[in-house]
Amino acid sequence: MEFTHDAMTKLKELLREPEPEVLQGDDLPFSASCENLIVRIKLPGDKKENVELTVDTKSVTIQSPQYYLKLALPHDIDPDNSKANWDSFKESLILTLKLDREFDFVNF
Repeated sequence: MEFTHDAMTKLKELLREPEPEVLQGDDLPFSASCENLIVRIKLPGDKKENVELTVDTKSVTIQSPQYYLKLALPHDIDPDNSKANWDSFKESLILTLKLDREFDFVNF
């Protein structure tokens, strides 16, 4: 089956990668009122007992026989009030990191 030039052009338009949306000014979504930062790390082939997790106020480090990740965080967090859960079905580590920020009329 051969496609015409118009059909190929239309198909390319339908299959192209979406362009990123550029937001400016008041349209920009802020995380000023968020309490937690959620991070999901996929670790295919690993198990909970093989994963070593270290969390400090500015970064997260994950180490296993197969993987190593040191992730700098965009905001300071409170490691003592953060938690980690292992999703064995998706072989993923889900971190719920409590943001450490001052409360004011913007950060409620």
